[in-house]
Amino acid sequence: MTENQHVADSSTWFCADLPPAAVDALARSIVLRHALASPEFVAQFDRLRGTNLGQLGGPLDVMIDGASGRLESDFNAFVAFVLDVLWDRAPENLREDLRLHVRRCAQPQT
Repeated sequence: MTENQHVADSSTWFCADLPPAAVDALARSIVLRHALASPEFVAQFDRLRGTNLGQLGGPLDVMIDGASGRLESDFNAFVAFVLDVLWDRAPENLREDLRLHVRRCAQPQT
């Protein structure tokens, strides 16, 4: 297959040349964005881990968390948690479906 060649799959075009590492990175970013968009998921993570990603409390507390580096540390822990629980432990067929979705969405617009 040549560079930028596309393959038909059930009348849907998808990019067959997107590197697997890029597909996985995009798929993981979709999972992470959905986790961040769920206030309940973030709230439960905060409750279980004692973090404050939901930025509850007064503005001064939130500013202190940001200035002290705690917010960044908490966010890094959240990313690791999401990737472990929602990506690494997901059945392979679900991860492959998401990869296929990424490939389909990566098609060039005509």
